[in-house]
Amino acid sequence: MSKLILIVTLNVFIFASCSSGEDGLCQCVDATNRVNELSATFLDGTYSEERKDSLDQARKLSDSLCAPYQQMAPEELHKAAKNCSSLKMNPPQ
Repeated sequence: MSKLILIVTLNVFIFASCSSGEDGLCQCVDATNRVNELSATFLDGTYSEERKDSLDQARKLSDSLCAPYQQMAPEELHKAAKNCSSLKMNPPQ
């Protein structure tokens, strides 16, 4: 049952990322943020196989979405990042 919930959750996440109208770099950033969120849940000192499985699945998704950007030149990354709202930085006021 828990694996079914995990699969459904990941599919919803993928669909939401892809339907946002943003490019693959944005999807990579969103997936990496999800890995970071799941990793942070282990800081409470408890461990469960279900949480580890969720983290492993999120890492696989992140790795697959981010692979095209790992060897990309900085100029190309900056160009790709212009379309990504999750990478927009607001200067301090």
